Amino acid sequence: MPKQLQNRIVGIVVLTALGVLFLPELLNGQKASVEEHFATIPLRPSTTTAGASETAYLPIEQDEPSEVAELLEDTDAGAEVAQRPQAEARPQPAAPAESKAKPTPEPKQAGWAIRLGSFRDAGNVTRLVTNLRSKGYRAYTVPSTPVNGELTVVYVGPEVSREKLKNEQTRLAKELGLQSQLVQYDPLQM
Repeated sequence: MPKQLQNRIVGIVVLTALGVLFLPELLNGQKASVEEHFATIPLRPSTTTAGASETAYLPIEQDEPSEVAELLEDTDAGAEVAQRPQAEARPQPAAPAESKAKPTPEPKQAGWAIRLGSFRDAGNVTRLVTNLRSKGYRAYTVPSTPVNGELTVVYVGPEVSREKLKNEQTRLAKELGLQSQLVQYDPLQM
């Protein structure tokens, strides 16, 4: 059977199958209508109170004082008598003058650190940090655990003395051949 005839027969079979499946749905005569069911939201809430009588909002009038009111009167009278002798015996100390307020000290610099570089390869970061720590440097990274594909910054420090870190920076340049940058240490960055 030639290829062209075979393709035509397959096409006719496919079109016939589609016609058998979909033509009854299209020609059944029922119109499909989509109804949306939704609840309307009222524009303002109703002002009627359900189940509350008009007497519920009237003030309560009592002819006899309640037990709570009697207890409060007794404790108030006892407290006044107890406070009078103490007030006479001990004079009130003068309030401290606001002009003598201590000035708030300015926050001190947290310190300095040496920034060695930013790396995307976690293997390079771990090798560099282990190398630095083996030579006696206090090395750390931000973020603390390096992730492949994300930037990880390697630091040495921190140290309060900037001069001490400058000496370490020149020593790092000689030993490892790394160029570095002296930056302010931010403890919140870790």
